[in-house]
Amino acid sequence: MAQRCARSSLTQPLSPFSTLSSPAPPSKHRPLSGSSLPYPGNTFGPEFASVLLFFALDWTRLSMGSAGNKGEKLPQLLVLLVLSCPVLAFYVYFMSFQVYVCVTPE
Repeated sequence: MAQRCARSSLTQPLSPFSTLSSPAPPSKHRPLSGSSLPYPGNTFGPEFASVLLFFALDWTRLSMGSAGNKGEKLPQLLVLLVLSCPVLAFYVYFMSFQVYVCVTPE
């Protein structure tokens, strides 16, 4: 017994670019272009430094882990494990305690 498929009620084929031609609904929010967003001035320096330190630690950790895994060298794998603790702390900080820009001034 052959099963019949229901016809689609769409009159036009779907396209990944079909939403580009439709106008966007009007927004109640102000546009962000040209406006300055609030950011506490005393936190930018420490956060920027923590991002740089995070990248340096994570790059070193991943390099040591890769080399230790390929060469099966225990000292490099131990460095990977030791550096995993501060990198994990940075992940928790960036996901939970980082200063976010949430509200635009009106």
